[in-house]
Amino acid sequence: MERISELTFVFPQNTEVEREWGTHFRNLLEHIPSLRQGSTALPRIAFRWENRTFPAVYWSNSEDSDRPIPLGYGVESFVSVQEGAISMEQLYKRLEGRLIGMDHAGVNIPTASITPSEWTALLSELAKRANLYRYPGEDWPFILPAEEEEFETDITNFSIKRTPKFELVHDKYTNSPIFQFALETDLSREESEALFPDPIGFAIPGLDGIFRSLFIRHPWEREMAIRFDLYYKPASLELSDWETGEWLVVNGGRMVGDKRERIG
Repeated sequence: MERISELTFVFPQNTEVEREWGTHFRNLLEHIPSLRQGSTALPRIAFRWENRTFPAVYWSNSEDSDRPIPLGYGVESFVSVQEGAISMEQLYKRLEGRLIGMDHAGVNIPTASITPSEWTALLSELAKRANLYRYPGEDWPFILPAEEEEFETDITNFSIKRTPKFELVHDKYTNSPIFQFALETDLSREESEALFPDPIGFAIPGLDGIFRSLFIRHPWEREMAIRFDLYYKPASLELSDWETGEWLVVNGGRMVGDKRERIG
C-alpha cells in the first residue's frame, strides 16, 4: 500500500482580500524555523493557494494526487469568529520572532456532516496509508510522521521529535469545519495571556496549562473557522513523550486498516 506523502491545506486566492490574507499567513509560516525541511519522515504538511471556492485539505501519494478529506461544508452557515478576534496580519506581528515550530495541524469535522460509518471508513482509509494513532478516550486520532520501515512495522524510536503531526477531530460541538494549527512558541503562559487576553484568546478546559487558543478573522467566516493553539515555552530542554510520539504510540495504539486494530 502506497503511504501518504503529503497532507496539503489549500486556500482560495480569487479575490484581493483572499490574496492579502494568504500573504500574511505565508509570512507567518515562513517564520516557523522547523517544518521538517529535508526530513524523510512522511507525511509532510504542505500549504498552497489556488482559485477555488472554499479552503480544502488533500492527501496525496505517488499513486493518488489530491484525494480530498471530507470537511462537511454546508451543514450550517454561521459567523465563526468571536468578539474581538484579530486578523492574520495582527497574529503574525504579535508572534514575529517568538515561533519555534509547528506541533500539529488538523481539521475538526462536524459530526452532523459525516455519519459514524463514513467516519470509520475515512479513518480506515488513512490508517492503511499512514501511521495513525488513537488519542485515548477521544475521537481525535493523530497521524505521526514516520520512516518507511516504521510505516511497515510501527514506531519504536522515541529519541527524535515527530512534528508536525496531523489531527482529525470528529467534533460534536461545531456545525462547520475548523482548521487548527498548533504552533510552538517561546512565550510563557503569562506572556501569551498578555498578548492574547480575553476575549481574543481563551483556554480549552483541561489544556489551559499547555497552550492558549484563539480564532482569527478570515475571508470564509460563514463557512468554516480557523483556530490557532499557541503552545507555551517548554519547561525542559528534553523532548517530552508527546513531542516524540511515544505517548500516542504507547497509550493510544496504532489504527490499522478496516478493523482499526492495535498493533502489538
